[in-house]
Amino acid sequence: MDSLLKIGSLLASWATVAGVVMIIFAYWTFRRNTSIKRMELISKIYDRFLNDELYGFYIRVRRQQTINWQHDEKDEQLLNKSLTLFDEVNYLQTQKLLDEKAWEYVACEIQNFAFNESVWDYMIQRTQDCKDRGFPDDIIPFTGFPELLNKVPLKFRANPFPRVSDRYNALFRPSASSQSSS
Repeated sequence: MDSLLKIGSLLASWATVAGVVMIIFAYWTFRRNTSIKRMELISKIYDRFLNDELYGFYIRVRRQQTINWQHDEKDEQLLNKSLTLFDEVNYLQTQKLLDEKAWEYVACEIQNFAFNESVWDYMIQRTQDCKDRGFPDDIIPFTGFPELLNKVPLKFRANPFPRVSDRYNALFRPSASSQSSS
């Protein structure tokens, strides 16, 4: 009977060690996979911004040139594509995939877009169109961009740092007249 207890105790000890080793391996695998996802994120962003079509557009945004989205269908498509990319990046940030190293790569692009008034004009127009159609705030496009801008770590903020346009924020605040009628 004593030998069975010793064997059982020994097996329990080995099971504990094996469990700890498996937990460490699972944690290591998770960290490695997360690191790979971060690198894929950075690569995806730069692949998109460096393609010929978007790169020239991005230079115009960075130089704070007017983006003629109201009269140039191509400008509107490229602006839409860029802001959709920022929505994707925001989603990845909410999944904790945007660590400090990844912010180092995307913070500049976010701020360059935020400094361009044409970008805000487009977002305000699209947001207002969606609100006029009765869309809930949860499905209005490009809300990820202002969220990302607000989340840029202090370490990576330009001086002066671009703020989310008050005109844009006003679209998400109840007006004084609608509050008093409630």
